[in-house]
Amino acid sequence: MKSLRYYVNKEKARRYRNRQRAQNYELGDFSYGSRNNRHKQYTWKECREILRHDILDRKLARKLGRSVMAIQVKRNGLLTQ
Repeated sequence: MKSLRYYVNKEKARRYRNRQRAQNYELGDFSYGSRNNRHKQYTWKECREILRHDILDRKLARKLGRSVMAIQVKRNGLLTQ
């Protein structure tokens, strides 16, 4: 999205930006597992897909059942190891 200063209707641009952010960072489905072990571990296959980065993070997050932020954090962690 462009900077807000390029839009004529600033309020409409803010609503659009916030809607996109909410859609990108919605939580994945964490209904599995116990309360103590809420997050599932990444498999090597998932790590390869995250590093390959050939599809959008939003689509990859839906495919893996995780949030977009989780995908981005994991990719950053894998690249800095």
